[in-house]
Amino acid sequence: MSFLIFEGAPTGYVEAERLHNHFIKEGRDKDARWTPFDERGISKLYGFIASKKDMDSFNHHSKDRSTRTIFQGSDRDDL
Repeated sequence: MSFLIFEGAPTGYVEAERLHNHFIKEGRDKDARWTPFDERGISKLYGFIASKKDMDSFNHHSKDRSTRTIFQGSDRDDL
């Protein structure tokens, strides 16, 4: 699993939202039926803007403790 962290400014949020909307349009968002590969065997990329609830769940279930704390203390108020 990988994460993109955007700049903590309005421009960063606009870029994150643009990418989020792209994945929705392509049917590869949070609510899509996840299939790791397309019909040719090429891996597919999914994406969405994570909510605080999403990140709390990730932190709770993460087995990789070094990745788990990436989002601790992130300040979303400036978005």
